[in-house]
Amino acid sequence: MDSLAPIVQHFALSVAEKQCRLGLSHALISARQFWLLVQHFGSAESIWRASEQALRAVLSPSAADKLARFCRDREPAEFQNVLPADISVCFFESPLYPQALRAIYDPPFLLYYKGNNLWPTLNRAVAVIGTRRPTPYGLKHAARITRYLSQQQCCVVSGMALGIDAAAHRAALQAGGPTVAVLGSGLAKPSPRTHLKLFNELCQKGMVVSEFPPDFSAQTWTFPMRNRVVSGLSGAVVVIEAARKSGTLITVDCAIEQGREVFAMPGPVDSAQSEGTHNLIQEGAHLLAQPENLSEVMNWAISAPAEQTPLVSNALTNTQQAVYEVLSESPQSIENIVNKSKQKLNLVLSVLTELEIKGLVEGLPGRLYRRSSVS
Repeated sequence: MDSLAPIVQHFALSVAEKQCRLGLSHALISARQFWLLVQHFGSAESIWRASEQALRAVLSPSAADKLARFCRDREPAEFQNVLPADISVCFFESPLYPQALRAIYDPPFLLYYKGNNLWPTLNRAVAVIGTRRPTPYGLKHAARITRYLSQQQCCVVSGMALGIDAAAHRAALQAGGPTVAVLGSGLAKPSPRTHLKLFNELCQKGMVVSEFPPDFSAQTWTFPMRNRVVSGLSGAVVVIEAARKSGTLITVDCAIEQGREVFAMPGPVDSAQSEGTHNLIQEGAHLLAQPENLSEVMNWAISAPAEQTPLVSNALTNTQQAVYEVLSESPQSIENIVNKSKQKLNLVLSVLTELEIKGLVEGLPGRLYRRSSVS
């Protein structure tokens, strides 16, 4: 499906045009409406000056009336003047604006952003998404795959939602890799509020973007719009866990429509949280059994893994260090680990769990353990 937006030749927006676009953003004009209006009127400035009757050529009578009244009562300059100092704007025509997002059917006509300038990293972006109610299995593998992507210098994109989204962002931040969160709310009212600490960390070390004006609160209808941006920014979409009717599948639908590669991680056959991912695999999504599967399909060069060196004692406790040092990349049984580490069974089991949470150890079926391949 061709994009509604025009092909960009160069970046040349006047101050007045930028102000009008900021104003139309506050009027909550959708991207689809904006581009249809631009096709008819030519610019945001012309849209702002249009009469209600003229707007009805593109919008419904109620939408035309609402927009005409909004523009009549305000001056475009006021929207630039009230923009918070720590929030910037990337307009559609800007060289920073990601080309992949520019090509979707209804790309945002502007994006508000906060944090670091991570726009260049989005040329190799992967969306990591999944259920808001993940299992320990899902959380573990979300972190594992994200660490691998960070090692491959990929930008991890997600929606800062509860569950898998947040786990992916946290793992990327911990690994020191680029990560971009797309919100379904304005940047001055991040959603969910329970993730305010994560939001602040993303603003410090990553980047947060939204097509909604800063003071806008999230609504039910904004999350599907957010999802199309998550997939639109990404070359591939990875689904960790999703129930049969998970909202995550909305993002997958967007990804398929946008021509993105979709990967799904298999889960336990009796897990309700993996029914959606198993269905995706049956319907043609790429099976993501190992993180390397993604690089193979995407034809991305795989960088050599960093040589693993013994962890220093100040990174782990003495007991954690003792257990970790007897592990290798080859799976070992609990009994073997107990014998080599000379620690008691209950203590070893507890330490292995701690090391799994840190992402240093991977648990396998049959009570086998090995060092994580991306630790």
